[in-house]
Amino acid sequence: MTKEEEEKKAVDDEEEDRKIKELIEKNKPKSLIKLMLYETSIHDLLIALDRMAQYDRLLSACSYIKSRDWSQEDRILSSCGKVYKEEFVLLPEIEGMRNYSSDTETQNICEEIHDQ
Repeated sequence: MTKEEEEKKAVDDEEEDRKIKELIEKNKPKSLIKLMLYETSIHDLLIALDRMAQYDRLLSACSYIKSRDWSQEDRILSSCGKVYKEEFVLLPEIEGMRNYSSDTETQNICEEIHDQ
């Protein structure tokens, strides 16, 4: 390398180092702000935990996550007096004749699907 190339490389390296330092400084995580949560209660936390457990069981039943043995969890819940039970909500009845589309072809397809 010639002296000019070395000087140019040194200048480029210095510029790159400066840019890296700026990016590192820019991307440093902000310091944590500790804040008291006044609108959260133990009651809300317990409800959230119950819903998470229901969601885990639902995902397991639908085979979205690996099936688990829930016997230990059921035993602990029963010892606390909170036996797990699935509550099913019936869906409303579907209307018989309904206008799905103003296009007759689309309407016929939807009626055929509904009749099956």
